[in-house]
Amino acid sequence: MIRKFSSLFFLFFTMLSFGNMANPYMDGSKHSTLLSSKKIVVKKENIKIVIQDGLASLYITYFIESDKAGKLPLLFLAKDLKNDAKVKLNGAVIEKQYYSYDSSFFKEYGIHTVLNDSEYNLHIKFDDATEFSENISDVFLFEANIKKGINRIEVEYKAELGSNTYGYTQDYDFEYLLYPSKYWKEFGTINIDVTVPKEFDLTDLSHQFTSNNQNKYHFQINQNFKDFKFKMVPKISKVSKFLIAIGPFKFALIIAVLLYGLFIYLTTKIRKKQLSKLKIILWKLMYSIVLTFSFYYAYDAFYDLVRATIGKNGLCNFYDLFFLTLPFFALGFLILLFFTDTLIIKKMNKNAL
Repeated sequence: MIRKFSSLFFLFFTMLSFGNMANPYMDGSKHSTLLSSKKIVVKKENIKIVIQDGLASLYITYFIESDKAGKLPLLFLAKDLKNDAKVKLNGAVIEKQYYSYDSSFFKEYGIHTVLNDSEYNLHIKFDDATEFSENISDVFLFEANIKKGINRIEVEYKAELGSNTYGYTQDYDFEYLLYPSKYWKEFGTINIDVTVPKEFDLTDLSHQFTSNNQNKYHFQINQNFKDFKFKMVPKISKVSKFLIAIGPFKFALIIAVLLYGLFIYLTTKIRKKQLSKLKIILWKLMYSIVLTFSFYYAYDAFYDLVRATIGKNGLCNFYDLFFLTLPFFALGFLILLFFTDTLIIKKMNKNAL
């Protein structure tokens, strides 16, 4: 109990100093479908996404058609991935390739580079309104020796999900850039299969799923160039929803009302004992302190209660400036108790007549 009270004071002063410094959101990895010239013909793209412990494991397969054998530059955004991407072309492993910023490779394929200190950015201008620009270190770039006919490119990696640091539940979001497919020479069907943990639901979908079975969702995208996005939120019980609907202030207020009722009952009994004026004043002062601390303790404990009902996916993390109101509520409770005692005396005197 003492530790809990001391934590309230610590939280109070911490919020005063650092309340505006915390980041409410952690960005996830940035990744995309293939970026290339309008020469590329992608007949089909299959994407399998398996999510576990805040990570998305992606298994992507492209079926690229070519009317002749030759070389083709292929690249995709791979920023802040959990691990390096593994790429295969027709079953053979492809290593990430590096080129100097002034390499003829870029000029040959119409890719512009801008040197920035010791690093450089790649710029690909798709049209007057759309341009891709990223640091070379955040791009997986390779020159593919494609064969005539259908070529199979397989990409595998793990990506970090975006996540909130505030709120009642630990939510995640996922984003996969599809807009580059708009600039392929031909755009085939993109099939996406998403598997999420059973304790989560998908919300805020950028595309409507075509089918789902419990925690597995299937999407089929045709000529829709919106980036693929969704949010993943934990399933919560009716009890959790009820508590969240009440909120910490109403919860604390309910506790305060119950204690206020107890004060009326006890004070009525104490007044009948004809105690000294000093003892009555001390009683009201002590009870106002108990009421104030119980009110704020209930407010703080509310988050622990909600977290317990939600389970492992409960976050209940807030920088709540409500604790700054403590002096005002303390004074308000004190005035309320003295005023209530006055009413009790008047009622007792009236009944005595």
